[in-house]
Amino acid sequence: MRARWVWVYVVAGLVASGLHWRLDDEVARAVAWDLIAVVAVAAAWAGIVLNRPPRPGPWRLLAIGLTLLAAGDLTWDVSVYGLGHGEPSVPASDVVYLCAYPFLAVALLLLARARVRGRDTLVDGTVVALVIAAPLWLLVVRPTIDSASGATWDQVTTVAYPLLDCMLLVSVAYLAFALPRWNASAALLVAGVIATTAGDIVYARLSTLGILDTSLWLDPIWPASYTLLAAAMLHPAMRELGEPQATSQQRLDRVRVLVLAISLLTVPVLLVLETSMNRP
Repeated sequence: MRARWVWVYVVAGLVASGLHWRLDDEVARAVAWDLIAVVAVAAAWAGIVLNRPPRPGPWRLLAIGLTLLAAGDLTWDVSVYGLGHGEPSVPASDVVYLCAYPFLAVALLLLARARVRGRDTLVDGTVVALVIAAPLWLLVVRPTIDSASGATWDQVTTVAYPLLDCMLLVSVAYLAFALPRWNASAALLVAGVIATTAGDIVYARLSTLGILDTSLWLDPIWPASYTLLAAAMLHPAMRELGEPQATSQQRLDRVRVLVLAISLLTVPVLLVLETSMNRP
């Protein structure tokens, strides 16, 4: 697969994602979204076949996760627009969505472990996880838990999404930490995961504030994330991500100092945020 065609696909997918929500008809928007998702799934599996990575397992898990996300979209649209489902949530769609996140997270962790092995990397990855999880818990997860209402299933899914987003962000942070050198596939992969989780987190935050009616502008984020994830698997540089490579100890030491410094600053910043949020 030639890299320039991958970038053509990225540009086309991002433009389509950015414009589809401007369509006047709801069904037309749903069809456009689903078409972007289906094309992304086909591109992802094609990338694995064409590029033949040395360790295809993590990439197959990633493709399965992307396929489940697209299947969740299709399930929701068929239920709402085809079968006339009138409830705010579609349980079948939620099940498919939630099943996608473990596949994505495990794929990212396997890619990270394939690149760098050792106790130091695991310790550093744990520190990164704590740094990421703490503000997410304060700003998103806990408010979502506190505001969960409705049927038991609705409460479970409302809480599950931000928790799984935390898991996914921790996994992508661990992968980014394990990369001794970035390439196009790594950048597309990290950008795709961050876009997915950012969309989920903002959506959850808007839900806790009760202003979901103004969230239509979020719609381009998820189709764009599908395009980025598929492009990461379609780009020939993806072959390098599954190959073991030793990291520079000097680089690891610099990153470790930076991460620990951020960790030390995270606690007082969170205390200030929590105090300001609870102030009458």
